Amino acid sequence: MSTLCIYRGKDVYNHWQYGYLVGNWIYGTGNEYIQIIQSTVGAYIGIEDRTGNPIYEGDTFEYQGHKFVVEYDKDCAGYIGRGIDNPTYQISGFELKRMIITGNIHD
Repeated sequence: MSTLCIYRGKDVYNHWQYGYLVGNWIYGTGNEYIQIIQSTVGAYIGIEDRTGNPIYEGDTFEYQGHKFVVEYDKDCAGYIGRGIDNPTYQISGFELKRMIITGNIHD
């Protein structure tokens, strides 16, 4: 998987597709348009986790016994890890590089 792919979303067969978002389609690495489920789309946030995997909106991780989801926070004007079990608990985008992504809210 290339970090040049700036979006990902699931197709109708429940497979992740990576590429550029064009409406309800992803223009993928195979130079083709693939229809995706809009509710599963997440943007690459521009950083990797500590194992080198690209982080996308909707990815999940655990930290100190709490579960978090990566999302954009307009008040912070950036990406954060928001607590799933406690939404007021947040981890800054800078700290996301120290986490290990464990899944995604769409899996």
